[in-house]
Amino acid sequence: MYENMKTKNAQVVTQEAERPEDELQKRLKEEREKDTLKLQRLAGSNNSRRLTNARDITEIRPYLLLCGALALRGNVLEDLNVTCVVNATNELPDTPLPSDIFYLRVSVDDKSDCDILSWLDTVADLIHQVKLASGKTLIHCVAGISRSATLCLGYLIKYEGYTLFDSYNMLKQLRNIRPNSGFFGQLVEFEKRTTGKQTVLMIKSNYASDFIPHLYEDDYFKFYRYKCMRL
Repeated sequence: MYENMKTKNAQVVTQEAERPEDELQKRLKEEREKDTLKLQRLAGSNNSRRLTNARDITEIRPYLLLCGALALRGNVLEDLNVTCVVNATNELPDTPLPSDIFYLRVSVDDKSDCDILSWLDTVADLIHQVKLASGKTLIHCVAGISRSATLCLGYLIKYEGYTLFDSYNMLKQLRNIRPNSGFFGQLVEFEKRTTGKQTVLMIKSNYASDFIPHLYEDDYFKFYRYKCMRL
């Protein structure tokens, strides 16, 4: 059971291949990153119910909560009877917690080339163990949109019988999640490995610089049209 596990900060080493880039390539990369941030804001702007404030805590299940770091204020963990916290960030300090709360740190950056696949089984198993012990897990990253959402999707696939397609759409109704495309590709691999199915396609879009989940294609098209209208 998770109560008997040693509390420690789990570390992941991400090795990024260094590729020579000239100044133009760097500028293009920066522009794509800016476009991605704008797209994330635009994608949720038409549905206020799904436009989640970073201070909100989303209940996915009575035993599983999802939020951004700003939600961890005051006595919120005690008030919600949280017994386990997963900090899915590399850049934030350790979450200050009471001694009786189990803590796991998943040190991953929100970058498409970072490895989150190796954490999906570990976190899904932990959530399940906490549930069996009548506890409650809270998973957070910075905004509760990409890294922590990816980990929650992994749990839903492994233990709740959801497909990736259905789990994404279900969670999207509760919170304005948007795992980065690299994480989505790793979720596709996780679904195939865990269930033998593939319900989301990674496609090369005319409106994106890299492969994206087919679920995002309409958003990229809308953003492309939005940019054209501003020219």
